[in-house]
Amino acid sequence: MFEKNRSAMKKEMVSACAISSLPKEEVTLRTHQSASQPTTIQQDVTGYYFISPTTNAHENMAYDQLLLETLPPGNVCLFLYVNAPSVIIGQNQNPYRECDLSAMAEDHVRLARRISGGGAVYHDLGNLNYSFHTPVQTYDPTAETEMICRTLSSFGISAVPSGRNDLTVDGRKCSGSAFCRRGNRQLHHGTLLVTCDTSRMARYLHVSPQKLQAKGVASVHSRVCNLSSFVKDLTVEGLKDALIKSFKKENGNIAPYVLNPSQTDLHRTLCMYHASPAHIYGETPAFTDVWETRLEGMGMISLHISVSHGVITDCRIYTDAMDVSLPQQLQPLFVGQPFSPVPLCATLYDAGWGTLAEFVKTCFPL
Repeated sequence: MFEKNRSAMKKEMVSACAISSLPKEEVTLRTHQSASQPTTIQQDVTGYYFISPTTNAHENMAYDQLLLETLPPGNVCLFLYVNAPSVIIGQNQNPYRECDLSAMAEDHVRLARRISGGGAVYHDLGNLNYSFHTPVQTYDPTAETEMICRTLSSFGISAVPSGRNDLTVDGRKCSGSAFCRRGNRQLHHGTLLVTCDTSRMARYLHVSPQKLQAKGVASVHSRVCNLSSFVKDLTVEGLKDALIKSFKKENGNIAPYVLNPSQTDLHRTLCMYHASPAHIYGETPAFTDVWETRLEGMGMISLHISVSHGVITDCRIYTDAMDVSLPQQLQPLFVGQPFSPVPLCATLYDAGWGTLAEFVKTCFPL
């Protein structure tokens, strides 16, 4: 139902290769840390902040993963970064369906895949991206969101939480966030639109009409807003400084976080991983059928079904759901089932996925 023809797929594969070979950006942003500072954790501080020295999306995805996996136990850290023009897709999304890869290659826009769930987003130098890294025991996403809102309020901007993971001003989205857990550490990260080029956002992102309809808007451009629309002289640097100030107020004595040598070595390895086509694109075989819908409280879900001799032999699941384990939960319920609505829907009902079963029924001819 949503299959691409061979020539279109070939064109996008060429675009994918072009994007993966993009040169490294030369832009370096002002940082709040100095290379001369000690790399050991200071015992008298209650939190840390880390400002990325790069605008390369792959390198910043690597920093986010590095902090999540290597921060000392009990420490909290605010990571702030800006990316050169890039599209960042969620852990379980299909880039061929989410992005216009041809337009991205033409405009030298990077493609990156983050380690959290959620949907595709566009980043440029007008976006400020934040990451809260906390121990699971003290993780409080509501408090973190409230800190963001209070910071914006200090500029006279009234932002409020909306939906699963958005912040809105006057009903238009200015921020979205996603989440990931590794062991005893929790990541909550998101983006703040300051002076983003929203016309380019609409050019590169393929947003499902169902998702736009659920938001009550006609297009990506009409759904989002820049914070500079409300405060004309607001800049990314000004907002960055204000967030650090708010984080310090919440956590007391905070200090710049400096990577130790082993973390620096690991970051290089993670950079190669995040820049690799195998991670960004994965395997994208030709599928027999594609079923797509939006489930209330979960988000968009796209089921790519392969069938042989009347049996489902493969089911690749792409979604912007916050729960990154969703594909692993659902795939065993499809693979090996007869390609027939009765047994398949019965399995889904038995597993507690009644809403999804009702949708699957509609995917078979009457």
